[in-house]
Amino acid sequence: MKDKVATVIVDLIPDEEEIMNRLQKDARWGLKRAQREGLVVEESNEWDIFYKIYQDHMKEIGVKAESLEHVKEHGHVLLICKKDSTIIGGAALEVVQGVPTLTRAASKVEFRQFQPNNILYWHCILWSKNKGYKTLDLGGWQINAQGNLKGVNEFKERWGEVQYHEKEFPLFKALGRKLIRNSRLFWRINEKIKKRKH
Repeated sequence: MKDKVATVIVDLIPDEEEIMNRLQKDARWGLKRAQREGLVVEESNEWDIFYKIYQDHMKEIGVKAESLEHVKEHGHVLLICKKDSTIIGGAALEVVQGVPTLTRAASKVEFRQFQPNNILYWHCILWSKNKGYKTLDLGGWQINAQGNLKGVNEFKERWGEVQYHEKEFPLFKALGRKLIRNSRLFWRINEKIKKRKH
């Protein structure tokens, strides 16, 4: 059964300056703050360190983290963010059908004032553009988002354009998705189930 899904796409065809100018003001501000604070981003294989940060982030939002093996399987490239010599965040990219896709991103709570997520997103854009890709997929954008997902949506919207398409799901999963998306009651029930699993 088909269900509507959405994601945020960044157009990488313009030059770097134009891509920067297309970002929302908050994204540009956060990026400049991160740069002023001396944050740097580099490609890395330090999956264990990133995974601990990712686990803590998922615990923070009350969702069980996938295994390290699953995260690595869906992350062809790992970009890490450092302040001085400390790894404070990271982002994993997977190339899906010729399109780089952001599959995981997380940062340490105590360093978020320095805007590590902003500089990580920008470097995902630069990495993808420098590899010759035409678009970057920032991962899922939740339709009728509730709770903390509203903030996730708003953050992703700063970087690109929301695009909708249909995807095939097993019947009961598609029905469940629609109920959760369109009913606050079912959304709350789903949140309680996720927390119990956690």
